[in-house]
Amino acid sequence: MVNDFAIRPEDYKLRVDEVITLLSLDQDRTRDGVTILFQLVEETEILLGEQ
Repeated sequence: MVNDFAIRPEDYKLRVDEVITLLSLDQDRTRDGVTILFQLVEETEILLGEQ
């Protein structure tokens, strides 16, 4: 649904899918996923003018 929004972070759905894929018992992979998630949150806040 987010891909239909006029304003959204670039490749939002692909990046969210990657986050979900990276979540695992492997701490390094999970850390990478969390990093991507934080980047998405920051980009969304910028797009919304909250920073």
